[in-house]
Amino acid sequence: MALGYAFYGDGSFSATIDGSILADFYSFKINGNAAQGTYMFVDSKNNVSDQYPMTGMKFGSDIGSNNAVSVGNTLSLSVPLAVYNGSKYGFVLNYVSIPTDPTGYYWKMDLNTFTVK
Repeated sequence: MALGYAFYGDGSFSATIDGSILADFYSFKINGNAAQGTYMFVDSKNNVSDQYPMTGMKFGSDIGSNNAVSVGNTLSLSVPLAVYNGSKYGFVLNYVSIPTDPTGYYWKMDLNTFTVK
């Protein structure tokens, strides 16, 4: 897997993740706490997807703060505070391997840890 990225003077970012199954392309800017931009991918047969809107919230801005994301020894991600459409949530994402993409990195939400705050 290869990663390429660029930062621009206007505060925007672009990133390319070239995996064994897909090449992912991201172009976004963080406005306040929201990420806005587009995402698209190219599969191993060079089929290009449509551009999809990419929106989300940033979190874990301060290491050691109550809302910082912590990473466990098994690559699990503990997200104590995520905000979506004004609602607050907490959850854990567990690292999972995908046999068809052994060089990729994937996480699955542990629904037993999902909380509404």
